[in-house]
Amino acid sequence: MAKERAKQEEPASWLATFADLATLLFTFYCLIYASCTYRPGQWETANSAMERVFSVIRGNSSSSLVGARGEGALPANKAIIATLQTGVGLSSSARAQIDAQAEVLEEMAQAHQVSDQVQVETSQTGFVVRMTNPVAFELGSANLTPPSVDFLEIVAGMIRIGAAEVSIEGHTCNLPVAGSEYASNWQLSGARAARVARHLQGLGLDNARLAAKSFGEYEPLVPNVDEKSRRTNRRVEIRVSFVQPVVHDTNEGTAD
Repeated sequence: MAKERAKQEEPASWLATFADLATLLFTFYCLIYASCTYRPGQWETANSAMERVFSVIRGNSSSSLVGARGEGALPANKAIIATLQTGVGLSSSARAQIDAQAEVLEEMAQAHQVSDQVQVETSQTGFVVRMTNPVAFELGSANLTPPSVDFLEIVAGMIRIGAAEVSIEGHTCNLPVAGSEYASNWQLSGARAARVARHLQGLGLDNARLAAKSFGEYEPLVPNVDEKSRRTNRRVEIRVSFVQPVVHDTNEGTAD
């Protein structure tokens, strides 16, 4: 009798699990109710604030600083996932100044008959300058060519428009390095990126905001199927993102 009475007084073991489940369901429904409480203008305000903070840029190489490059499954996924890029918006006059300098750069490239080897892409937070070989470097070398020195002077002027983070990326094709002081494409691309960074530093840019990166042959723009595509992949990219508001607009035409 004592054993039967004690057995009847023991709480059911499933009650603890049921209580946890009920608590979770209650919390879930509270969250749903809170999210359904909508006031006019509330979402728009939060959305605009998030856009200003994170500056969401789609992964498209033709319209942003961060692009989907290369072939295969991993680069393809990069095009789908939205990339968060730090940066700030530019005023209309600052944007016009960058566009004007970009035109000068393109005109200089045309004058040197290398317009297909120098490209400029702009975005809401900065720009990208891409120089492919042989205009930037000779094959297997990390020494700047005379035309690339002229191009970098213009690029430095564009960067000076405001406080910016500058990332210099070195890329090569998939051919192994031969007859060079560098043991691998990774070392060669790193030396080229560092050479551009040192040159920009010599032009007066803040060394603390310059970064050199080496990618070797692992992020091609196009498949390495022939010499033309390999020349396209042998490149240096200067990626600039302004980190402080750049405002050059002034009130013109005011009365005395």
